[in-house]
Amino acid sequence: MRRAFTLLEIATVLAIIGLLAAMTIPTYASFTARARVMEATTLLETIAHAELRHQRDRGHALPCPKTPATVPAATAVPFESSGPWQAIGFQLAGPVRYSYRVDVDPDGAWRVVAEGDLDGDGVLSTLTLDGRTLAHTAKDELE
Repeated sequence: MRRAFTLLEIATVLAIIGLLAAMTIPTYASFTARARVMEATTLLETIAHAELRHQRDRGHALPCPKTPATVPAATAVPFESSGPWQAIGFQLAGPVRYSYRVDVDPDGAWRVVAEGDLDGDGVLSTLTLDGRTLAHTAKDELE
């Protein structure tokens, strides 16, 4: 006698697999979004350290223009490490999901800013690192 699975058993297994997949996809999307935010957090700190070294060696902070010039929307784009970015000693090979810049106030205070549109909906997430306190702030972090 030949043993095989019945149609009901196969349908039950497929339904269970479908339920498990439906429960894990939102969790995966959340993990992916948080990993992309970690890119910004890590690069903010790296840029801040480069700016601190430049300030220590030359006595002043150096503003760096927004790079890439337009905020990436849902996909990674190349980062151009040229001009002021090279002057502070920051180089990056590979694509980024945020646009980065260093703003310097007339009194010498500076901040590193990352802006991104991770989900492509036009709402920007903005992460900032203050150059004096090295404190992080975030606005719409997972957008």
